[in-house]
Amino acid sequence: MESHTAGQFQLAIIPTLILSDVLAAYLFSTPLRVQTKLALFIAYSAMILQTLSLTTGSLVRDYGTGLSAMARLLSVTQLTWLTDATQFRRNSDGISLAHLPLLKRLYAGVCAMHTVRGVGWNCQVANIPPVRDEPRRTFVFTQLKHVARILFLLDLSRSYMYFNPIFSLTGEEARSISSQGYLLAIVNYITWGAFTYASMALPYHILAAGHVALGFSGSKDWPDLFGEWSDAYTVRRFWGRTWQQMMRRWITTFGKSTCAFLHLKPRSLASSYTQLLVGFLASGVMHTFGGNAMVGRQFAGMSFSYYLAQVVGIIFEDSIIAIAKRIGFSRRTRTSHLIGYIWVWAIWFPLTAPMCIDWALMAGLGTEEVLPFSLVRYGLGLLTETRLATWGLREILSARY
Repeated sequence: MESHTAGQFQLAIIPTLILSDVLAAYLFSTPLRVQTKLALFIAYSAMILQTLSLTTGSLVRDYGTGLSAMARLLSVTQLTWLTDATQFRRNSDGISLAHLPLLKRLYAGVCAMHTVRGVGWNCQVANIPPVRDEPRRTFVFTQLKHVARILFLLDLSRSYMYFNPIFSLTGEEARSISSQGYLLAIVNYITWGAFTYASMALPYHILAAGHVALGFSGSKDWPDLFGEWSDAYTVRRFWGRTWQQMMRRWITTFGKSTCAFLHLKPRSLASSYTQLLVGFLASGVMHTFGGNAMVGRQFAGMSFSYYLAQVVGIIFEDSIIAIAKRIGFSRRTRTSHLIGYIWVWAIWFPLTAPMCIDWALMAGLGTEEVLPFSLVRYGLGLLTETRLATWGLREILSARY
């Protein structure tokens, strides 16, 4: 397989991000003439899109950087053209961006852009886990416990990928995660999901611990990144409550703006499903033309069908729930929740997850180590000491179930 970095420049991440962030903050926090705003927006967009042609030298980091870059572009599009971001203000001081001097305005603008859920601002999004007002020491200790648990989960999921040969097959040899049979397909997608979850949660909890320990912010500024897993008994609730809501600000604005353009009645069924469709279209653009494209142009758009499929799944389950209510099953019970969990985790995601994951295995993301040392593999004694056991485990995971 051709080297990932061949023909690409190494990306100087920090200077690139600082320059683009300052430009973006000035763009949406300062009242400007339309011509000036358009020129600066084009310049910012060019910087972001140029980033996608570069590399960090790591497939996993490239995917994350591509996601972040495209999310920034979509967020700044919303803040510049669809929202009066000059009226954003922290709840603690109540001073809007428009009334701050230039340097403070740029700093606050960068903060507003990176506080993607609007926590502590007048633009906070819905369905954020409740905040806890804890003493500094207690909060920091809690975050460090989260870090330890997430590191273990990251190591465990990556170790499973190491032993399961399907994650090592790339290019033309790559196979679908569903090719090992139904049971392992479930294990495979859950493992990939755990890896994705841990990769996002780890830096969040490290930053939370560091910021609060150093007195830069309080515990109220750091609600959990993910919601309750017990809420995920429908596809809609999984995406709207359990999964992280870091895209919700601009997705919601795009959806409402589209409905306003189409003159759809607020809170109507047409408005609701239009917002749903626009939201997953925007998410698909971010993932497939951001993360995928930075890994390799040939992968751009390859998993787009996954995001469209979520719309179909939500409409389908909404219809089933509506029919159930009409025939008298209107109460939520343990049985209904159990049926919901089976639908989401044993039917829906095994059916659609390959659309999201298979391209990544083809690209080689399943082969890359993300930690300098595997405590799980060292503890098992399989990595260096017992080759027969390693071979046996891989043979077991190669079978169909």
